[in-house]
Amino acid sequence: METLTEDPNARVRLTAAGALLAVEAGDSHAGAVLMEALADPTPRVREAAFDVFESLGDQGALVLEAVQKGEPTETEDQDQGVKPEAPAL
Repeated sequence: METLTEDPNARVRLTAAGALLAVEAGDSHAGAVLMEALADPTPRVREAAFDVFESLGDQGALVLEAVQKGEPTETEDQDQGVKPEAPAL
């Protein structure tokens, strides 16, 4: 699904980002795709991006936070071979 966020078609990227964010609202890459769609020159793409953002409800704040921080999520870390830290005892 994440490869679809790189699709040349803005609507495909937006749909993929929406699906990823529905599963993990803190996905910074998908959040960035959504934020880019909000600035798209095509009104329908901007409207669809707003609809996706609105559908996230309270989770939308997590999207903004992830994009602002630009930090990879736990899922992205695992994809890059980074192991999560062990909890302190």
